[in-house]
Amino acid sequence: MPSAPLSPKAKRSRDRQIALIIEQNLNLGAARLAAWGLPPNPLTVVSGELDKTEESSLFPLWRDSNGNALPRWSDLSDWMKVRMAILAMWSYECLTFHVNLHPDLETSLCTAGRDPCVVFRDRLRVELRKSGQGQHEHLFVMESFAKDRKTPVRLHIHGAAFVEKAGDEETLERAAFRAAGQGVGGRTTRARAYHAKRYWGGGLRFTDYIFKVIDLPDARLPGKRMCMTRDMIQGAREFYEFAAFGYDAGARGRTKRGTMVALP
Repeated sequence: MPSAPLSPKAKRSRDRQIALIIEQNLNLGAARLAAWGLPPNPLTVVSGELDKTEESSLFPLWRDSNGNALPRWSDLSDWMKVRMAILAMWSYECLTFHVNLHPDLETSLCTAGRDPCVVFRDRLRVELRKSGQGQHEHLFVMESFAKDRKTPVRLHIHGAAFVEKAGDEETLERAAFRAAGQGVGGRTTRARAYHAKRYWGGGLRFTDYIFKVIDLPDARLPGKRMCMTRDMIQGAREFYEFAAFGYDAGARGRTKRGTMVALP
């Protein structure tokens, strides 16, 4: 008899333990690479190439610490999918950012019955395309509550983006700023509208931070609160499947580059 589906809380608890194992093994693999004078590329570690020279294998994992088979990608929590995306960007440049939706834009969207998360998603895609610098694979969560999980606040966005060349940070900042309605359409630029910094490698903290209030109902946000570019979803899936099972099942289903979707 098949087991009963896990509750969202139980699924995230399970996924946290798996993520911890993956991160611990990544750190061990990174230490091996550093000892050889090589950059700590997580893709090198999870691909199994590193283990060919070692007696102990770090990946694939196949099973969790309790001996249970690891879940397939489709059964992972959204939290885990985001965590895998962040880990896949670890060896590159990962920029975390925060931007406030302009209050006038928020008011006009909510009055018109439009979903602010979808509107920001589409506006950000347009602004990045206009920059001529590519889509800058990224993810974001739109929030409407303070950290105390009780106080409603103005809509704001937390996200992370892949940056790889000089000028990418400035391009993303301008695009996010304009997508949030700051300084465009006759609107003023609000104080503390945008903040960004390079990812600090803080373990699970960033993923926990952007998911801290995603489950709270708010009439201003009627749909999904999380969006991720297709290529980032694909990269996160490939990373997880290499780490868990030692193969790239996602390669069979490439998706159109640069479009945005809400996580399933």
